[in-house]
Amino acid sequence: MDARITKERLANLLSYDWLKMIFCAAAAVLALVVFFTTVRTVPTEAQTYTVYAWTDLYSGDDSPHLKDALKKGGVFSYDILDVTTESFQGNAYSEAAFTARRAVVEGDCMFLSNAPEYAEDGTETKASALHDFIKRYPGIVLDTQKYFEDCKAYLNGFYGGDWQNGALDPAKAEACFRARNTGDKRFKKQSAIAAGIESEKARIEQLREDLKFVLNCFEKGIFSFTQGKDEDGKEFACAVRVGGAEMSGLSRLYYYPAEREGQKVNASETLNLVLFDNGTSDGDMKYESVSFLRYLATTYQNAQA
Repeated sequence: MDARITKERLANLLSYDWLKMIFCAAAAVLALVVFFTTVRTVPTEAQTYTVYAWTDLYSGDDSPHLKDALKKGGVFSYDILDVTTESFQGNAYSEAAFTARRAVVEGDCMFLSNAPEYAEDGTETKASALHDFIKRYPGIVLDTQKYFEDCKAYLNGFYGGDWQNGALDPAKAEACFRARNTGDKRFKKQSAIAAGIESEKARIEQLREDLKFVLNCFEKGIFSFTQGKDEDGKEFACAVRVGGAEMSGLSRLYYYPAEREGQKVNASETLNLVLFDNGTSDGDMKYESVSFLRYLATTYQNAQA
C-alpha cells in the first residue's frame, strides 16, 4: 500500500480540512445568531420611538445625532428599547417610503413647517407643508389638545384622581407593569420583575413631571397648539407649534430655507410637531411624546421654562 505523503495528497487533505473548518465556522455563527435572537428582547413598534421630518425640512447639525442624544440622555422610559429617526427630504420615493412605514404603524411624531406662500396681494398661493399634509393624509394625526387631556386622565388613574398632587398607588403601577410586560424576556426572574416594577413606578413619576413641564411651556407661550381641519371640515389641534422666538435653537435640528432682510437663513419659527394616531398599538407608550417635547424645550429653548 502506497502511504507516501506527496504534495498532491497534502493539498487534497488541507483542502478538505479547510472545507470542514469553513462549514463549522458558518454553523457556529448561525447557532450564535439563533441563540441571541431567541434570548434577547426584540423591540416592538410600541417599544421603538421614531421621529420623522417631512419633505419640506432640511437636517441641521444636530439631526444626525438626535437618536444617540435621546438614548444617552435617558429621555424616554425604560420600556422604550430603541430610538430611530428618518428624514424624507431629498428622496424621490419619500412619500412611498412614508406610506410604507405608516402601513405597518411605524412612527410616533413628525416635524413639518407651517409656512404658506402668498402672492403680492396677500392671497395664499400654496398651503403650508403641515396643512397640505393633514389634507392629503386625513385621520393620521392626533388631536394634540385631546392628547394632553387623555394623558392627564391616564395619570389620574395612578394618583387617585389628582395627577398633580396625589400619591402614586404602587398596586396600580405594578398591575400596569404586569399587564404590559407579561411574557417579556427581560422579566423572567423574580428579581428582574421586582426591578421592573420599580422602573414602572419611575416611568409614571417621570411622565407626571414631564407633563407638568410641558404644560408650563404652553402657559408661557413657548409651545402652542396649531389648528387645522379634519376630513369633515371640523377644526382640531392638529399639531404642536414647537418653533418660535423662544425656540430659535431648533434650527440646529431641522430647518427650512427662508429670506430675512435679503439674507438667506435657516428658519425654524413655524416648525410644528404632529403626533401620529397609532390606535391602541402603542398602549401606555403613546405618552412618551410628552417626554420628547420636554427634551425639545430643554435643549433648544433660549431661556429655560
